[in-house]
Amino acid sequence: MGLEIEKFLKDFHKKRLKIHSKMGSKFKEQFGLNPTIAFRDNKYYYLRFKKEDSKKLIEIVKPFIPLSMLYKVGGQINHGC
Repeated sequence: MGLEIEKFLKDFHKKRLKIHSKMGSKFKEQFGLNPTIAFRDNKYYYLRFKKEDSKKLIEIVKPFIPLSMLYKVGGQINHGC
């Protein structure tokens, strides 16, 4: 049973890495952003963006962020004033 779980986890990690690689390619292709793939706690893959690319990414997604969440990306909230 232990070997089956180990094989499943290896396959799972390979698939996750492949997905992150495809996502990184799409960011580069469509937006000119160049993220790298990082691995954390021997469990999680995630995309990392350089400072300038992070700024570009925020500008791309900002129109879709609810007003109440803009403070998370350095935006200001207009409280109806």
